[in-house]
Amino acid sequence: MKKLLLAVLVAGLLGLAGGNLMAATSTDSANINLLVTPIVAVDLNVSPTYYDFGNVMVKTSTCSVTALTLTNAGTVGFSVDKAVWDDGTDWEITKSSTEQNGFDLWAMVKATQAGMADYTTAADYKMNKVVGSGGLNNLKDGGTLVTMDPLATRNLWFRLDMPTSVGNMNQQTIKVRLRASSL
Repeated sequence: MKKLLLAVLVAGLLGLAGGNLMAATSTDSANINLLVTPIVAVDLNVSPTYYDFGNVMVKTSTCSVTALTLTNAGTVGFSVDKAVWDDGTDWEITKSSTEQNGFDLWAMVKATQAGMADYTTAADYKMNKVVGSGGLNNLKDGGTLVTMDPLATRNLWFRLDMPTSVGNMNQQTIKVRLRASSL
């Protein structure tokens, strides 16, 4: 009987020891942060790169009849700003079209041809002159900031209000700058 009691006791102790071994097993985890910065290309294309208003009477307004096509050829979405970079040799955009050699210029994005009435909110569409790093303002479509996803295209239209009078008949070249900024 002693042997039986001893065997049961040993078996019990082994069972407890085995149970303790199983209870001692645990798990652990660790987190890793992987950091990556994508290399993106902001690439705005304009085609064609000019618009010829042709011969326009002073004291009149005119709108472009064909659009320039803006294309996001980059790999990231962007917004577009606009400004007059150089207003010509004889004209000044800082003057009003109601003055000699002054003119007003607007730009907008719109799916279809923009007419005079589309430019009713001048603050949204009026062009400024670049002064240092300032002067650029948002290009808009119906009052909404223009943003372009990669591979997107948009139509760009202009309105020009001619000076009330000019000092000479020289053809003027007005240089417009568009700037794309990643979103």
